[in-house]
Amino acid sequence: MSEEDDYMSDSFINKCVEDVKPGLINSRAKQRLIDISKKQSDEKLKNKPLKVVEAERRNEGLNVALDSANKGFALLQKMGYKPGQGIGKDQAGRIEPVEINLKSNREGLGRKSPAKKFKSSSEVTITQESVLDYRRQKAKDAENKRDLIDFLRCQRACHTLDTVANKELPDEKWYWPQIEMKKLEEANEEEDDESSENDQEEEREELEAQASERLVLLTKYLRDTYNYCLWCGTSFDDEKDFKEFCPGLTRNDH
Repeated sequence: MSEEDDYMSDSFINKCVEDVKPGLINSRAKQRLIDISKKQSDEKLKNKPLKVVEAERRNEGLNVALDSANKGFALLQKMGYKPGQGIGKDQAGRIEPVEINLKSNREGLGRKSPAKKFKSSSEVTITQESVLDYRRQKAKDAENKRDLIDFLRCQRACHTLDTVANKELPDEKWYWPQIEMKKLEEANEEEDDESSENDQEEEREELEAQASERLVLLTKYLRDTYNYCLWCGTSFDDEKDFKEFCPGLTRNDH
């Protein structure tokens, strides 16, 4: 029989301290980590909207497969069903259960939820190149509109100056406004009622398409013939006077 340890000896006491102390420290450290983790998890839940928390918990629950503890699933197992098999006699039916889609907004049936709507709209991305093309097109449209307005002003000025110079007809038909040319045509011949509206529409489209090009030609005619500048709004005494006081031949020069 071995000699029993002396419970009052230093060796026995030191042995007990070595066995117990590390275990206590370890368990306290683990408990502290658990408490910190739980606190952080609770903080995250507090900061999340209720709908988000509900959706996360619902999805978490739906992603967990049923086991034999579920009475319905246990009944299926007794009938011969095994997890992973398809339903039906030939086992060719659905394997996964029917997906549950809960309605989370107040819109009518068939309407997209805000999240899906945002997702679908975010899928359509506009590249930098398409943005530049759009801006160029808008700038071009604005420039064409300004050219059309200037051309119509130029036509009126040309008609006035030609009339003062006792001209009965313009050098080119489009030098004068359409309404003035229409008056001349009505005075010389009878109008064809069937084609008048179509002709006016065609003339309008042609005018808009060629306004920029014709503006250059008509302003040149007014300068060469009458020393007139559309943007200065006046006729100069002579060519020398024109070159001295007119800043340029285009709208941008003025």
